[in-house]
Amino acid sequence: MADFDSLHRPKEKAITNRIMKYLKSLSGFAWKQAGGMYGTAGMPDIFYVKWQEQAVRTDEPPGVYMLRFAAVFAFEVKRPGKGKEIPLEDQFKRRQREATDIQDAVMSQLEAAGVGCYVVHSKEEVQKVLAKTEEWN
Repeated sequence: MADFDSLHRPKEKAITNRIMKYLKSLSGFAWKQAGGMYGTAGMPDIFYVKWQEQAVRTDEPPGVYMLRFAAVFAFEVKRPGKGKEIPLEDQFKRRQREATDIQDAVMSQLEAAGVGCYVVHSKEEVQKVLAKTEEWN
C-alpha cells in the first residue's frame, strides 16, 4: 500500500506536461521524446533547442553580422521524493544525477556532443537551469 505522501506527489506525466507548456511559451523548440517500443532506451524525456542571436563586428570584411546559434538541452523528468534527489547545483558542478545506468550513459554521450543534460523534478528547476545558462553566456 502506498503511503500518504507518495499519493500526493505529482505524477511524472503531470510534471512533464507543465514543463512542456513552459518551454513552448519560450522562443525555441521543445519536444517530448517518445517512450516505450517507439523510443530509444535511456533517452531523456524532453529536448529543448534555444535560439540565440549575437551581433558581431568584424574588420575584414567590415560590418556587423548577426550570428544565430542554438543551445540544446535534454531534461530527464523524475517524480520528487522518488529515489535520491541530487540538487541542480551539484549537477552543475559535478555532473552527478539520479538516473538509471542506461540513462546516464545516453546523457553522457549527449553531453559529449554539446547537449546540456539535467534531471529535473519541476518546471521551476527547468527555469533555474535556463537562468543559470544565461549567466554563463
